[in-house]
Amino acid sequence: RFRLVVRRDTEWKRVQRYYERVQKIRRKGFSKKALAYEIDDLISYFLHSYHLQDWIRNSNTKLSPQLEQLFKNFEMQCCRDIANGFKHKIISKPSVDPDFNLFREYDPLEKNEEHIKYYLAFEDVTSKKVKKYEIFDLIDKIHSFWKGFIKTNLVWP
Repeated sequence: RFRLVVRRDTEWKRVQRYYERVQKIRRKGFSKKALAYEIDDLISYFLHSYHLQDWIRNSNTKLSPQLEQLFKNFEMQCCRDIANGFKHKIISKPSVDPDFNLFREYDPLEKNEEHIKYYLAFEDVTSKKVKKYEIFDLIDKIHSFWKGFIKTNLVWP
């Protein structure tokens, strides 16, 4: 019988590797239509970032209240919807918006090579206003939330 043995911080390290890939894509920019594998890496960041909570909860159930508090942040709820939306196609219990949009905009007046930018848009159920995030900014915000959570709540080698 096969048993997977992993360190407690394995999934966090995976999230960090995807974050590094995202930063590489950011530095390169989207001067042309994004390649499929680049979009895959961006989406994978959200998938692994959202599922990091499962790893943490399964490692230390005492952290469940702190994880619940973390996911009260609008951006973390967006992360959940992105992960579940791309994994399941249909979100039966959305945190924010089951019909969020991933789209791109072309700006011919952009001074550098980044004429194309990718965005995610979510309708806030409370205010009914659409919140639009440039994809890299949303990833940065989510990553920052996780770094703060880990620094405050976890001790990993």
